[in-house]
Amino acid sequence: MTKEELLADLLGRDFIRSIATPKAQPIYEDGTIPYQVNICEFSQKSATYRNVNFYVMDEGLESEAAYYMNGDVKRTLENTEFEDFVSENISVVEPLILGFKPLSMDDDIREGVVKAIVLNDTGTEGTTKSFHVKDIGGNLVVSPLDLPPSVVAGITAI
Repeated sequence: MTKEELLADLLGRDFIRSIATPKAQPIYEDGTIPYQVNICEFSQKSATYRNVNFYVMDEGLESEAAYYMNGDVKRTLENTEFEDFVSENISVVEPLILGFKPLSMDDDIREGVVKAIVLNDTGTEGTTKSFHVKDIGGNLVVSPLDLPPSVVAGITAI
């Protein structure tokens, strides 16, 4: 995986809201560049900023390779029960949804807004769309939101 692929991998995690610009650390003698990037991890009722460290070998060359330092990045904040409910049911309700990132979730009223990757009918291409999700009597209801991206990006609570 390249540096750009590693950063995309981080941003694609359902528990990471944002990543900052990576900062290069002093280069090792073999030319390996260690980086540190600040991420915002979140769950329903909390968020935290923390650093993720990774190495890039042969940066800029065809043989470029990037690796997480100390293993893969894991969630440190717990999902809420409603987020878990949505995770378990969203692809059953909407089979073309490949994955999602919560934008706003409320455990008390059991509803929220998610940004999801939706495959086309042939399963060959995906687009990003926003959905309202709600638990009605133990059944997940998923409704598309036709909002401009700038509005969806600003959603922090329902």
